[in-house]
Amino acid sequence: MKLRALAPLALAAVLAAGTTAAATGSTTGSTTDTADTANACRTPLGRSLQLTLDDGLVMRFDYTADGASLTGTILAAGDTGGEVGHVTTVPVDLAQVSTGVWLANWIEADDLTISLAQDMRTRTARTYWSYSLGDGHRGGESHSGTFTCLPGTTG
Repeated sequence: MKLRALAPLALAAVLAAGTTAAATGSTTGSTTDTADTANACRTPLGRSLQLTLDDGLVMRFDYTADGASLTGTILAAGDTGGEVGHVTTVPVDLAQVSTGVWLANWIEADDLTISLAQDMRTRTARTYWSYSLGDGHRGGESHSGTFTCLPGTTG
């Protein structure tokens, strides 16, 4: 499926995740909110973000300033079976699909394909990853979460 077809779907998912967080009164810690505001984190370009998903996965993503690649580090594996401390750097297709909403897509060395929508205004994220089942078919999972912009990065 082409990025143009994925963008509206991802945008709808991110907006739905943001609406759910607002409706339940879900917030991040006040210290993080203050740091995010002070850093004016409006774009992932040149930023480091810490993402926490509903399955317990915690990742640090370091985006290059030109948006051409990202480095991901597993901080907590959650239910994924990933290895804490694993680091991967990959080319990324990164686009702003709406004001403050960014869609990142990449393929990892093991053929794991990831789409990550990030709403920089609400600090909510929605991701979908697909993987080979080994029989010529693919499986996939959708997850939601929140992220913080780490201090000391610009963007």
